[in-house]
Amino acid sequence: MSFYRSKGFWIAFTIISPLLLMAANYGFKVMTSVYKTDLGNGVVIYADDYVKTGRWVFDCEYSRLISREPLPVPLSELESAGRLTIGNAFLKEVDEQPAKEALRAVTGIRDWYKNLRYLYSALDESSDLNSHAFYLVAQHA
Repeated sequence: MSFYRSKGFWIAFTIISPLLLMAANYGFKVMTSVYKTDLGNGVVIYADDYVKTGRWVFDCEYSRLISREPLPVPLSELESAGRLTIGNAFLKEVDEQPAKEALRAVTGIRDWYKNLRYLYSALDESSDLNSHAFYLVAQHA
């Protein structure tokens, strides 16, 4: 009796084993995830890896990460940008023009960006950080 398996079996085993291991690991992570938000269109955002570091808190309602230590404002990038472009906003037509005027007035002040404060960070469909949101309290007529 020979207990030696064929060469084809070992080749198939070495190719399939890592794939099965990766699929099982992914399935285990999905089943044991605590910090997740289902967007309802087949996309689920997972934040477990971020929260487990202890540096982030996850807001499940809005799929936002909030840093326990406020992130610094990217001053060098804003200084080098020079001019801020105001894009389209999701506003009613009546409110669009006054909003643009207010933004132009506030951003027209020298060093306006130095008063920005960290608000939250956003995750994309792949559960990766893709942006940080900052806010500014300013006065305008």
